[in-house]
Amino acid sequence: MTTQYSLGRDGEPPLDVAIIGAGVAGVYTGWSLRTRASALAGNDGPPHVAIFEQGERVGGRLFTATPPHAPHLKCELGGMRYIDTQDLVVDLIAELGLASKPFMVGDEHNLNYLRGERFTLADLHAGSERIPYALAPDERGKAPPELLAKALEAFLADGAALTEAEKLQREREMTVDGQPVTKVPAIDVIRSALSAGGYDFLIEGMGYTCILDPAISAVNLIHTDLRGGTRRTLIDGMQALPLTLAQRFEGAGGQIALRHSLRTVEATGDAYRLHLDTPDGPIDVTARHVVLALPAQALRDLAPDSLPLTDAGFRRDLDSVVPVPAAKLYFGFESPWWEAAGLKDGRSDTDLPIRQCLYFGVESEQPDGDPTNTSALLVASYSDGDATGYWEQRVCVPPYYATPAGFPEGLAVSAAVVEDVRKQLEQVHGIPVPQPEWAAFQDWTPAPFGGGWHYWRVGHRSVDVVPRMRHPLPDERIYICGEAFSSHQAWILGALSSAEQMLQQQFGAPYPRWLRPDADLGA
Repeated sequence: MTTQYSLGRDGEPPLDVAIIGAGVAGVYTGWSLRTRASALAGNDGPPHVAIFEQGERVGGRLFTATPPHAPHLKCELGGMRYIDTQDLVVDLIAELGLASKPFMVGDEHNLNYLRGERFTLADLHAGSERIPYALAPDERGKAPPELLAKALEAFLADGAALTEAEKLQREREMTVDGQPVTKVPAIDVIRSALSAGGYDFLIEGMGYTCILDPAISAVNLIHTDLRGGTRRTLIDGMQALPLTLAQRFEGAGGQIALRHSLRTVEATGDAYRLHLDTPDGPIDVTARHVVLALPAQALRDLAPDSLPLTDAGFRRDLDSVVPVPAAKLYFGFESPWWEAAGLKDGRSDTDLPIRQCLYFGVESEQPDGDPTNTSALLVASYSDGDATGYWEQRVCVPPYYATPAGFPEGLAVSAAVVEDVRKQLEQVHGIPVPQPEWAAFQDWTPAPFGGGWHYWRVGHRSVDVVPRMRHPLPDERIYICGEAFSSHQAWILGALSSAEQMLQQQFGAPYPRWLRPDADLGA
């Protein structure tokens, strides 16, 4: 990816648009501005657009690595799937010609290891007495995700039948015990719908902890996907989506500058001056329009005197979302040892610190894979919310375990953590677990990301904040897009729908010719 550009520097004409952030929202915006007619297009063609990215790669929280000796397996260090009901994502993937496949879902052999008891989903659905929780009669036989669905249906009885527009309307109108739904924590709604034993089973066995944060609004439950659909992933890895968009953007004459970190944005007459730090020192770039395609933490980290942080209303809206800590630890093995426990794919959950492990595939079983190559990939731990605190002071303590040659830097993990996790895996599975060949750890909590995804904070109405954040200062040509301030948080759809709404409303871009006409774009 090029880091050279010639537009917008001192003494040169301003860029038409400077985009900050080369995550999926940023590169989608750049590609769209260069390839779709818009209000910025002039007699000399599409607008002059450049993307400036703080890091060393394109993709943001879509981050794929290919393990050694297994070219057809993909380490999804960030987002790893989408749903085939998410029209904007599905149609964009088709437009870009990217190949996809079903995402692993597992079967009745997958495990729960909770309160020292090991049981399969088959045991659970059969109502086995080995389930260590005092469940109500209508909770027996239900796995934690099914208990969450039960709680959601009690809260939003017809939730599975609601359109996205109807969900947004519920957010505007719904009350819980006389309180606007925006002022009610999600944890209170869930607790009120389940028995004490059912609630404990849910929080200990769900694998995810973030929705139980008392700061998280019940609004997030309204927006939870209840309509089903098939989970899918890209054969070349989810980062192929932003990488392909970036290639199309550059092919259309756009420019990307990596390792360029924004400090401030200031108004200068009919343009904006952007102060950026680069490996060669600070530079200034001017642009007539600025798009901040950034997560909430990166917006907070701008200098206090930078637009739009100087506006009190913007700062209040910036605090309307909660970044969710998230971390993944991958292990590579010579062979899939978990098959000895009857496990094939999908995930197993536990109340141990690893929380979730996902059986991510065997090279010999992949399309075009070598049938003699048994190299296997495991997400040894996937944790979120408070559960990530277990790793915070442990992962960066030398000596480090081996990481694969050719992997990106910054994924090293302590050898002590690897041994700790290996022993937890033995507890979960009840069989010996060999030493992994290599390990890689990604924590999304540090800056500039602040977390793996975002949820709405108690007391804030997303239906008001989302459109306001797209153009936070009505008198300025500064815009914001991304997953954080969208109607589809925690999904790629959130980043894309936020960007698409901004493109149409703030830049006059026409509706995409490749997108079905009734696609949900959110608030």
